[in-house]
Amino acid sequence: MQKLKFDSQVSVERSATGKFLPSHSPEVNDNTVGLKCTHALVGHQKAIITIVASGEFLFTSGRDKLIKMWDLVDDKEILQYQMPSAVELLAFDAKMRVLYTVDGGKISAWDTETGSEKPLKVITESKSIQFVEIDECGRLWVAVDKTVRFLKSAAKGLQRTF
Repeated sequence: MQKLKFDSQVSVERSATGKFLPSHSPEVNDNTVGLKCTHALVGHQKAIITIVASGEFLFTSGRDKLIKMWDLVDDKEILQYQMPSAVELLAFDAKMRVLYTVDGGKISAWDTETGSEKPLKVITESKSIQFVEIDECGRLWVAVDKTVRFLKSAAKGLQRTF
């Protein structure tokens, strides 16, 4: 696990799957983690629904139907997508620089390198998608109803594997 230290009491560890997990130093004697806000990214006009962090980037989806890409090094917005409806789930393939958005039963792949306003590819499922996750091999795991499937990134798009 990669560990980032913010002050003498709080640190954040990055798990093998890329998730950020709060932790505290052994010097803290109580059972609380003394988290301290060090950065604030402001830009949505309505509540944020979901976020996904990956290295130097953070993606947010809000009830304002916007998806924003933030540069965590410079603490600024670098890309914005206007969506027809609020996006429920996000996943980011850092190797391919592709953002996956989920709206109901539709998965869209977006090229964050070019910032194109049109998705690279859209796949529609017959039922609503409950969960998405990118693994280290670039597979997009998708939970649909009672089944877990995966889609493989292929040349900045999606390829059905089922």
